[in-house]
This record gives sequence, C-alpha cells and structure tokens, in this order.
Amino acid sequence: MSIQEIITNLRTGEKKYSFNVSKILNNDKIFVGLDLENRACIFVKSDDREIAPSIKTSKLQIEFNKEYKLFINEKDTQEGFFHSIRCLSNDSDDTRIFLTIIESIVTDPSIVLTTHSLTSIFYSLVSLFKTGTSPNITQERQGLWAELFFMKKNGGFNFWAKYWHSNPNIPFDFSHKEKRVEIKSTVRQERVHEFAHRQLFSLASEDICIISVMLREDDEGTNLRNLLDEANLALKSTPHFIKLELAMIRSGMANNDEAGPKYNEEEAEKKINWLKAEKVPRFESSEPEGVSATRYRSDLTNASKMTTEEITEWLGSFNEIVSSD
Repeated sequence: MSIQEIITNLRTGEKKYSFNVSKILNNDKIFVGLDLENRACIFVKSDDREIAPSIKTSKLQIEFNKEYKLFINEKDTQEGFFHSIRCLSNDSDDTRIFLTIIESIVTDPSIVLTTHSLTSIFYSLVSLFKTGTSPNITQERQGLWAELFFMKKNGGFNFWAKYWHSNPNIPFDFSHKEKRVEIKSTVRQERVHEFAHRQLFSLASEDICIISVMLREDDEGTNLRNLLDEANLALKSTPHFIKLELAMIRSGMANNDEAGPKYNEEEAEKKINWLKAEKVPRFESSEPEGVSATRYRSDLTNASKMTTEEITEWLGSFNEIVSSD
C-alpha cells in the first residue's frame, strides 16, 4: 500500500488522538499518518539520543528525539522517542508534495534515516514549497521536454539525473567537474537560441558542450507527460527524484492531468546538433568590469557542429571522469 493510500484510508477514520498513523513497508521504525487537523506527518523511531534543535517554517516542522504516543488502531499504539517531520499545511498541493517526496525517500534502500539525512529531507521540502511556477510556462515546458529527451537518448535518466541542475539560476543544465552541458531548444525554422554570455565564454578549465534541439509540435508526437512518466519511473526511490519534482512544479506539470506540449521525437533526434561552446557565434571576451548577466541570441545555422566521432569521444571522456570518482 502506498503512502498516499495509507493517508486516504486514515482520513476516513475518526480522529481521537494527536497522531493517527500506520506502519509503512512492514518497517517497525517508520510511521506515516495525520494529526488532529488532518495534516500529514512522518515519524522515525530514534535509535540514538543525539541532541538537535527543532526547526519550523510556516508549512513544515522537524523535531528530533521527542517523546510521542502514536495511535495505530484500537489495540495497538506506539510510545517512545521519535524524529518527526510534519506538514503544517492542509493545502492539497503542499500535501501532495510532502507525501510524494516522503514516499520516494523512504522506499530508497540506500537512505538511512538519521538526524542528518532527515534534516536534508526537511530542507529539500522547504525548497520545494518555495518553488513557484515559471512566469513563462510555455518556454519552461519546451525546455524541460528537451532536457528529458536528451537524458533519455544519451545514457538514460538515472545516469544524467545526478548531474542535472536543481536551480534554474544555475547557468548549465548538467555539470560535473570541468564538464558542462547546456540544452537549447527552438520551435522556429532557424537554429537560433538565446544564451547567457557565461554559457558560451568558459572559464579556463571548463569544457562546455551545447546541445541544439529543433522541435516540431505534432498531435501524434510525444507529450511532456510521457517523458515525465518515464523519468518518474526511473528516478523514483532515488536521491535525485526531488530534482524531477522541482522541474514539474516550475513547469506547471505537477498535476498529472496536464499533458503538456507534444513534439515529434523522431524528427527531434534527426535534427539535434552538438557544438562546442567556442564554435557558437559569441562575444570573444569576458564581460568587462561592471557588466554582468549579458544575454544575446546566436544563430547556429552555419556553426561547426561536432561529428559523430567527436560526440562519442566527448561522452567517453565524461564517462571517464564519472568512473574516476
């Protein structure tokens, strides 16, 4: 039974106790439930007595080594010391985010729920709750389609997710050590993209690859929801799932009923170009003192693109630095 199903069942029952909970995954140490106001919460039985301060925001609260009495049913209660994360909001979107992230994390076998890891989860949830929909939702969805398409076609979601940005203000979509990948997409007939100068004029040690994707809307094409579902299946129960959730919120795709744009996947694969940043038309110097955040459009139509052999070599070098970690 999923956490969402557990919560749905608990909502139908009468609330007599401060916390009505259920065990998850046959785990005697983890409980999920509701408080008297029907707000979602998770409790993890404490194996230590490490002292850590509680943290509270307007929508979330985390506490450590606090004594609780949890009501499971008429014959079963749990008393003892627990760590807890509680959603202080009854908003349906907040609750969905909370339960989605909690479910993904507790089903990840690699995560041990300690004071440190729970604090990290708490701040991830805080970040999600602060994330809003992009003011340019059309462009955001187009860009997300292109990023997911690139991941799917070049090693898979699991490979790239760890290098995927989690903040839209980061200048590159994927980064690892000196390697940088920036995905650009367009629905125009011309291969013209907007760049931040920082994306094209690299630091001395950086190796920047620009991926140019030309898209054509197609009623029979692959919609954004299809790609999100594939990514969700691959990343669920991994530490990188939260990046996908962030992307869905920014693109207004958190509602599963929203299909998003449809693009012809076969045509996108045929028209994708890989270019080294230095081959893209650009200003050939760094921004002068006092100037920052420079942006401009570059026409890549006649820019020298990477050959199949060069792409294979670049991906191989990326794999090498990953393997050396």
